[in-house]
Amino acid sequence: MPTSTFTNLKAKKKEAVTDALINEFSFYPLKDAQVARIIKDAGIARGAFYKYFEDINDAYRYVFHLALADFHMGFARMVGDNFVLDKFINSLDSFINQVINSRYYQLLKLHYLFNESSYRQNSMAGLTREAELPATTWAVSTLSHEAVKELLVFPDKKDFIIQRLKENLQHLA
Repeated sequence: MPTSTFTNLKAKKKEAVTDALINEFSFYPLKDAQVARIIKDAGIARGAFYKYFEDINDAYRYVFHLALADFHMGFARMVGDNFVLDKFINSLDSFINQVINSRYYQLLKLHYLFNESSYRQNSMAGLTREAELPATTWAVSTLSHEAVKELLVFPDKKDFIIQRLKENLQHLA
């Protein structure tokens, strides 16, 4: 994650670097991303980039987490005792529309198309959290996340994917 040097930057400079990172990772898979394009776009020196981030993978983790945090904050957890299928599906539909119309859409789409398999962050911690969930909650979460991935990659299939998710979640209920 970014260094304290980056987190202490003035807002305008931090925004320029963040915008350059989002731009780079929205057009290039992580394996093809280049620090040279990022520093040119951000208007910073190469040395500054390495004062802000350990490497390009670190910079990617930063913007990927920004995107996830931005969207997860708006998507309420509705599982367990509070789970209402139609409300959940409507929230998921709104969530997908929000993502597709956001500045992070291309970044997330490329993540699921090219970067996900090579990007593993705290996989064991994630497994520990997942193991603590009740079985139905885990199933709803897993199916929903897979549906979101499909929706990001194939937004033109939204109605089909959401209907298929709804049918499968009905079987769990």
